[in-house]
Amino acid sequence: LTRSKNIEMSALFNAFNEDVTARRSKEVGMDFKTLYKGGMYVDSGGLQVMTQGREIDEKTRKEIYKTQAEFGNFAMSFDVIPSEFVNGTKIYYEDRVHDAGIQAGKNLIEQIKSFKELETDCKIMPIIQGLGAKDMDLYSGNMFNQLNDDELAYITSVAFGGGTSGFKFLNRMMNARKSPILSSKMSHTHLLGITSFQRLLPPLIAAANGILPNVDRISFDSTTLSKTYVLGIVWPTYEDVKSGKFRAGSAYSLGKKRNQLVEDHYENLWNFWKNNPDNIFEDVEDLIEHSVYN
Repeated sequence: LTRSKNIEMSALFNAFNEDVTARRSKEVGMDFKTLYKGGMYVDSGGLQVMTQGREIDEKTRKEIYKTQAEFGNFAMSFDVIPSEFVNGTKIYYEDRVHDAGIQAGKNLIEQIKSFKELETDCKIMPIIQGLGAKDMDLYSGNMFNQLNDDELAYITSVAFGGGTSGFKFLNRMMNARKSPILSSKMSHTHLLGITSFQRLLPPLIAAANGILPNVDRISFDSTTLSKTYVLGIVWPTYEDVKSGKFRAGSAYSLGKKRNQLVEDHYENLWNFWKNNPDNIFEDVEDLIEHSVYN
């Protein structure tokens, strides 16, 4: 969402384990960067590596930088997370924030150098770690303090994760405003892991009402939302909620077998798209025959 209140569709892929998607598009003559008006975002894959208990060496990082530079408009940095997974539970270590920020800054310098060598117009988005205003300021301060003036000017946007609700994301953005360096980089702010529309609303409402005057553009990614159609998970319509058929804010699964639920869903799809001049289907049955239910 931009300050002009325009909503633009964008996409995100993981440079660590989804780069094949971008490379295949290039093989068939597709310009991956221009597929979506809102741009192509490229995650570094740092979180995925951490959850697997692995480490990324310098060679792998540079391969990821190359993928980001070639196929992305916006690239996430290699942040250093002051947490680790213990028996499936993510544990936060306050005493690791100081050193994590310093290492994140060194990673940022490496990424900036690679991007300049590759002569890309892809913009780097540092991911800000640390819980609470004090730790966020410590992390971001130590990270940005590693950069010289030219490198600092190269950064024009930031990303925040770690929000377990929309108000916690808003709280992190409000805390960031207290940091002189960090607040100056928030013109374009990205929110990582928005799992529902409810989480997105507090930051959007705050920005729209002038509470975040230094934020002109908010972008977000959500595996939960983007995978709904792939996995057959559907959000109920207003009429569904109004009739009491489904609960508001709760998605439902179409399942693997064609039944009345599937029939009704595709009927709604057909009614929405049937008058579109680019519609290639003849009727509802034709639409279902070209779906996973055939």
